[in-house]
Amino acid sequence: MVNLAAMVWRRLLRKRWVLALVFGLSLVYFLTSTFKQEERAVRDRNLLQVQDHDQPIPWKVQFNLGNSSRPSNQCRNSIQGKHLITDELGYVCERKDLLVNGCCNVNVPGTKQYCCDGCLSSGCCGAYEYCVSCCLQPNKQLLLERFLNRAAVAFQNLFMAVEDHFELCLAKCRTSSQNGQQLKKKMMEQLRRTIRLVKAMVFPVVMYGCESWTVKKAERRRIDAFELWCWRRLLRVPWTAGRSNQSILKEISPGISLEGMILKLKLQYFGHLM
Repeated sequence: MVNLAAMVWRRLLRKRWVLALVFGLSLVYFLTSTFKQEERAVRDRNLLQVQDHDQPIPWKVQFNLGNSSRPSNQCRNSIQGKHLITDELGYVCERKDLLVNGCCNVNVPGTKQYCCDGCLSSGCCGAYEYCVSCCLQPNKQLLLERFLNRAAVAFQNLFMAVEDHFELCLAKCRTSSQNGQQLKKKMMEQLRRTIRLVKAMVFPVVMYGCESWTVKKAERRRIDAFELWCWRRLLRVPWTAGRSNQSILKEISPGISLEGMILKLKLQYFGHLM
């Protein structure tokens, strides 16, 4: 029975209409996935499109004493803290003291409002939650307005999405606290480790026996294309992102290209023979 099914399947695959059907379905799947990626890329570009600098930026941030656009019995909070949480009323508390509605329990002795512990005069705070709580102080309104005007061109796309004082402080403190800097440093260290792994485990397989290669122009293009493909996969940058090869290499900073490694091995091999 199994042999009969295998024989029928082989005969079906030999039919031209079956091959045409498989090819057509594959083509439709490829085109639909490509168009979806293009739509996402266009939507992202439109979202990040910078407006004319001569026109005033329509900031959406509203400074209200209530500071919230949600129902009064619910609170938004910073969510991400492992030990500390800051709600939109400016209270900082431990995660275990967080109420069901998302607000900090003000009856707990450790809960503080508008707490600036660990914040320096330079504006950098030791903890993200303290930075948000300190930023929510009502007397920081003028300072934040000056910050928005100063950052209007550089961070326009980032702060255009915020809707009130609390969301502004959440966005600002991600770059004004040591937590954000440590997270960025950790990501850079992980990227460097991955680059070293690629150089130690992937490139040697590709360069096996390269000392005897005759590298022409077409082979150079393939080598460069493979190297850029590896770096793009490492950074998770799709081809629809529209990023140039120079920007990828600048972010990776490989030091020496794959073609340069091959040339170095060829010269070493030539010197060994001589």
